[in-house]
Amino acid sequence: MADRSKTYCRYFFNHVALYNGRLSNPCCRYGKISEDQNPTAFPKQPLKTFSETFYSDTWKELRRKSMAGEYEDGCSKCYEEEKKGIRSLREIANEMMSKDKMDVRTIMKDKEKGDWSDVLNFIETPKLTYIEMNLGNYCNLACNICSSSLSTKWEKDDRRLSHSGFERKVYEPDTELQIEYKKEDYENVERIKFVGGEPMLHPKFTSVIDFIIETGYAKNISLQIFTNASWIPKEKIVNRLKQFKKVRISLSIDGTEKVNDYTRHLSSWETVNATAREWLKLSMQYDCFQIKWEPTLSVYNANHIPEMTQWWIETCMEIRLNKRGNISFEDALYLEDDGDINIYFNNVNYPKYLAPNIYPSHVEDYNIEEYCKELNERYYKAGRDRNMFVMRELKSMIRKGKELINSKPERKDKIDFKKYHVLLDGIRNKDISKSLPDLWEKINENT
Repeated sequence: MADRSKTYCRYFFNHVALYNGRLSNPCCRYGKISEDQNPTAFPKQPLKTFSETFYSDTWKELRRKSMAGEYEDGCSKCYEEEKKGIRSLREIANEMMSKDKMDVRTIMKDKEKGDWSDVLNFIETPKLTYIEMNLGNYCNLACNICSSSLSTKWEKDDRRLSHSGFERKVYEPDTELQIEYKKEDYENVERIKFVGGEPMLHPKFTSVIDFIIETGYAKNISLQIFTNASWIPKEKIVNRLKQFKKVRISLSIDGTEKVNDYTRHLSSWETVNATAREWLKLSMQYDCFQIKWEPTLSVYNANHIPEMTQWWIETCMEIRLNKRGNISFEDALYLEDDGDINIYFNNVNYPKYLAPNIYPSHVEDYNIEEYCKELNERYYKAGRDRNMFVMRELKSMIRKGKELINSKPERKDKIDFKKYHVLLDGIRNKDISKSLPDLWEKINENT
């Protein structure tokens, strides 16, 4: 009998992802990895309306295979992570999109017994409740872990890298939105996630938001918007967003001070820090705003986890202190509506020469464990349930970073990282050996 637990994915039954303003995907990670490690090398079908795509034969086949226990090629990244014991997006989605955590535990026990009645009931009438929007590759930064597929600022550098013999695909700037605006697309939608590029700076962002508001469904919809925190939010944006049920601003801040300024090309730490603080202040002003720090772990910040985590803790405590008076560590990090902490670590999978495991693991094993001890000494309060929950979740997230660093890289990936930076620094007139000397020294020692 087929094992549905290995292939079932909630995304196939309630979700459509818009890619580059005109194409559709089941989720942001769906796709085969090509020989040149390009994660978007998978056929995508044109998207006219979200409903048309969701009820298409392609999505019906994905749903059938999911329930039949048949592996889907485009889901290979999740399958690979699960084999390594890493919690995949598929597993996270199946849990997050259940009613609550108690429901999840009950459901998983039932699935272990072979009882899939909850899922079978759910899939009889699939509804489009979750939309992800990538409007195009417009962005104001050229972060080192990115490419021209997701940033217009990367085009020239990608072109020069490819001409220098380094395998990089070149994508031209593309801000054209080729979808039809249909009110019925949003009738059952509960959540919309905007990814980039830099979504809120995209020329079509406000028109999309205005249309959703005009449908009358905004009050039923929670937004999640990823931002690089390189600009202070404008009043015209805030006034639109606060008309939605809830707005989660996911801050893609991958390091502090020199780590930010080197790895987030064209970014300034002074601006990033001020922007993060401004979003936190808005969350104190408007109940619908929720701010979450969601860094991407890579080779660049693998040795910077304690420093950037401590920055976030202290910033949250300081901003909330200004509004409420005496604020505890746990209340500063706790998201009441979600029952979770306001930190989530993503990580680079591809290209592999930028993954966090390129950094030598033995160095960070010690640093991360020492930092976890410091967290206990500074903030742990025995007998306070929320404190213990937040502390447990925080240390679990930090140790997730440790696990990613500990997986063994291939020697070729280390060599490619060095080759990449010799070329990239030459193009951008930078020097990693001076900007991030500890990282460069450790890479050289272990190559």
